[in-house]
Formats: sequence, C-alpha cells, structure tokens
Amino acid sequence: EAVGCEPMICVNAGDGTPQEAADWVEYCNGDPEETEMGALRAEHGHPEPFDIEYWEVGNELFGRWQVGWTTPSGNADRYRQFREAMLDADPEITVQAVGNRNSPSNNWNETLLEQAGPEASVVTDHILSGGTVHTGTDRDELFHAFMGYADQLGEEYRDLREQMAATGIDDPRLAITELQLFAHFSENRELDSHGEGLTPERMPTRLTVSEPLYLATIVHECIRMGEFVQMLTHSATVNHGGGLQKERERTRPDPAHYGHV
Repeated sequence: EAVGCEPMICVNAGDGTPQEAADWVEYCNGDPEETEMGALRAEHGHPEPFDIEYWEVGNELFGRWQVGWTTPSGNADRYRQFREAMLDADPEITVQAVGNRNSPSNNWNETLLEQAGPEASVVTDHILSGGTVHTGTDRDELFHAFMGYADQLGEEYRDLREQMAATGIDDPRLAITELQLFAHFSENRELDSHGEGLTPERMPTRLTVSEPLYLATIVHECIRMGEFVQMLTHSATVNHGGGLQKERERTRPDPAHYGHV
C-alpha cells in the first residue's frame, strides 16, 4: 500500500501443507463474516480483505538448500495439491508453479508441464546466474557476459512459452520472482602473486552501476516478450540486491535503487 505495488505471497510448500496454504489465502482474502480465517484477520485489526491475487507454491523446491526440497515429479504433484486447496479458498487468485530453467538434466519444467498440464499456467523462474570468478577472470568479458545475458534468457523463455502452449495452456505466463547480478569471487593464489587480475573491487557487483544496467537489459527483454511475462521482481528489497542496504539503524541505497526509480 505504501509504495503502490501488487504483492505476491510465496506459501510454504516445503514442510507446509495444502491446508495451511489455503488458510493463508482465506486469512488474506476471506470474508470476515463468512470465513474463520477472515474473522481472525478482522480480529487482528484489518476487517477488509487484502485481496491478494498472486501466490507462488514454494520457493526453489528443486534445491537441496531448501527445507522439504523435492524431485520434478514431486514438485508437480505438490503443486496440484496446493493449487486445488488454495483455489477452494479463493477461486479468483492466480497460482504460480515453481520452475527451474537451469535443470536440463532432470527436466524440471518439462515434468511439471507434462504432469500438471494446463493447471501450470504460470511458471516461475529465478535469475541468479553468475557462477564463480577469480583473479584470472577477464573483467571486461565478465561485464559483457552479464550485459548480454538477456538475449540468452529471451531465447530460453520463448522456448518455455512454446512448451507451455504445446501442453494445452491457452495463455502461458512467466513470473520472474527473483533477480540479481550474481557472481562469487574465489581467490587464485597463483595469479594473486602477480598483483594483477580481477578483484572483488574490480568486478561487476550490486555496489556498482552494473546491477541497474543488468536489470535494465532484462526488463527490456521482458517487455519485448509482451504479456507472456506476468511479473518481474528483484531479489528482495533489502540486503539482497534489490537496492537498499540496512545495518542496524542505518539504511543506504545501492545503484540498483536508482535504477528502479
């Protein structure tokens, strides 16, 4: 409400349950006179429904770093169960399925589309690519790789759109629910001894103009794909690349903040 944006809520599909997710939908959107969770929301001080439209079923469920991570088939099955329960609570919401563009070996997206079919009308993706760099990495090549990445993403997303349409989805949509310029620096002691090469201070990071430029290239590519891209969000507003950094009671903007503005 403060910044005039549309919220998207990610429900716990790791160690949570479909009923728990449905309760959250009802808590946010339910009538205070006719639903138990809507009445609880009113009791907590907000009688009017929040009318949250967009809901994502789980976060990066393909990753072993996530509680309750699962297999491609497990994700498709879990998504169908959660979706049914959540739509029972509010049939007007938009439910998004966890996608994974970076998994050609286990066919994550293909399995989701094969097993969930038209029910998986919105697939999510996280753009956190980058990998490990070190002192031997050419900083100009690294910069141009980031700035040209949108072209590759556009090709992959258009392929996804065709795959979704082929499974019977009339209006396929993509939701980019995390995005950040991402590279991890690892020292190379052999090259360090020469005193030259890439350093954390000389590489594209969120502390430089590289992040808003990177964001702009992806935004432009999404615009070119038209209505297929349902939403694009940076990876958290605070302390994770989205533009604001906070330590104790001090807050400061990164360059990406001004890119958003």
